[in-house]
Amino acid sequence: QRKRSLIIILSDITDLETSQRMRGALYSLSKRHVLLFAAIQTPVIAGYLAQEPHAVVDVARKAVALRLLREREKAVHHIRKMNIKVLDVTPEELTTPLINGYLELRESGVL
Repeated sequence: QRKRSLIIILSDITDLETSQRMRGALYSLSKRHVLLFAAIQTPVIAGYLAQEPHAVVDVARKAVALRLLREREKAVHHIRKMNIKVLDVTPEELTTPLINGYLELRESGVL
C-alpha cells in the first residue's frame, strides 16, 4: 500500500524472541503507516499466577507464567518505545479500547 494507512495488529505476545522478530516488521511498517498494536493478554497465564500452588508442578507452572509475563511486559515496552500506540488488553476488553484508540488517532490528525 503506497498511501499512508492505519494498520491494526492483533497479537498475543508471548516471548522476547518472537517480539524481536516482530519489531523489525513493525518498524518498517511504522515508517509509512500509522500502527495500532493490540497486545492481547493470555488469560491462562493470569490464571496460573492467581492460583495457590499445592504441588511442585503448580510452582513450576507459576514460575513459567511469571517469566512469560515479564518477557511480555518487556516486549510491550519495546514496541511502545517505537512510538507505536499499544493497547494491552484481555480478549474480553478489546472492543472499546480499540475503537477509542482509532478515534484518538483520527482526532490527533495522524490519519
